[in-house]
Amino acid sequence: YNGLRVKSTKVCCIKVVIRNYVELLPYYIKLQLLRQYVINFTTIRYQLYGNTLSTLRQYFINFTAIRYQLYDNILSTLRQYVINFTTIFYRLHSNTLSTLRQYFIDFTTIRYQLYDNMLSLRQYVINFTTIRYRLYGNTLSTLRQYFIDFTAIRYQLLRQYVIDFTAILYRLYSNTLSTL
Repeated sequence: YNGLRVKSTKVCCIKVVIRNYVELLPYYIKLQLLRQYVINFTTIRYQLYGNTLSTLRQYFINFTAIRYQLYDNILSTLRQYVINFTTIFYRLHSNTLSTLRQYFIDFTTIRYQLYDNMLSLRQYVINFTTIRYRLYGNTLSTLRQYFIDFTAIRYQLLRQYVIDFTAILYRLYSNTLSTL
């Protein structure tokens, strides 16, 4: 009897331990998962923090370098602009003087040529009349030629369209039969 009670007590204790372990197992798994989440989150947070610091440092270095390069380029560009502007200003000044002198010479020459040409305006009238009649005659013959060419092209296109359409129609018909 005593032996049986001892055995039954052991069995009951084992049952209690197993039952408690089974009941606590989900909590244990949750704790393990939470611990893993905390570790992962901490790792990711430190990585992000470290990368953010290094990225910000790199951005600052790049920004500083770009800012100094821009500053140097602006200074050199402005200096170059001043030199170019001064050169252009002097060239324009000297060219303006020589250009005005040349304009005066050219204007005087043109004025005398116009005066001489006004005397020969009769030739302009003769030439204009000749050109006008030539244009009128050429316009009639050109329009006639355009009409002939358009008619020929229209018939050629129509004939070609009929030939192409017939060929396409037969091909579609034969392909349809072979496909069916």
